[in-house]
Amino acid sequence: MSEKLTIRKGQVITRRVFDFRYPWHLQFFDPMANRLGGTLLSKDGKSAAVYGHYYLVNASSSRAVQKAAWQLCWYFSSHVEEMLDQVGLIIPSKKLLGPPV
Repeated sequence: MSEKLTIRKGQVITRRVFDFRYPWHLQFFDPMANRLGGTLLSKDGKSAAVYGHYYLVNASSSRAVQKAAWQLCWYFSSHVEEMLDQVGLIIPSKKLLGPPV
């Protein structure tokens, strides 16, 4: 059903029917994995699947758009503490995982 309702302009999706939304992907992903017979935790509870975050810039975009997108990525990764404190968005970084000051 999702594929039938998704609208594309060539290879570009202009309307996405299903997508994960914040505040936290695991609120949706874990129940779906369990419903399909999977799990994020090992049977012994000692290891877990890790959901990674990453930045992506479309290689098909113009050079100007790519440059602006990478500048935005740099901005987010340079303000991880502000993003966490003011927006509630967790951007993984060594700075946040380091020892407390």
